[in-house]
Amino acid sequence: MLKGILKSPVTRWTVGYLVLFFAGAFAFPAVVEAAFISSPAGQLEGMSPDTIAQVQAGLEDEYIAEHLSSLGLSASEIQERLSNLTVEERESILSRIDSLQAGGNGVVGLLIICVLVFFILKMTDKI
Repeated sequence: MLKGILKSPVTRWTVGYLVLFFAGAFAFPAVVEAAFISSPAGQLEGMSPDTIAQVQAGLEDEYIAEHLSSLGLSASEIQERLSNLTVEERESILSRIDSLQAGGNGVVGLLIICVLVFFILKMTDKI
């Protein structure tokens, strides 16, 4: 069946082209590099300090919102928390954002589980 398909010259050329294309794509992988591009010093001269602060706060809010959404918070919860942040709180969060947890530290949950187990055992007269 395959020999019948490859008898057509168009099919042979197409298959040959695809083989060469994919062989070249895998043999010569693209090298991608990322680098920071320095901006000229005069680029920020025309902007007011308030505008720069607003842009910086917006970028910080996006970064915090992205991290909070990865922890499982909804968009409305994120907006509510971001709207209540002061400048000092925002700086504090940004300095320790990698160690933030979605809620609680686990000790309270463990304590509640222990109390529940105690009451269940007490109710079944095991203690």
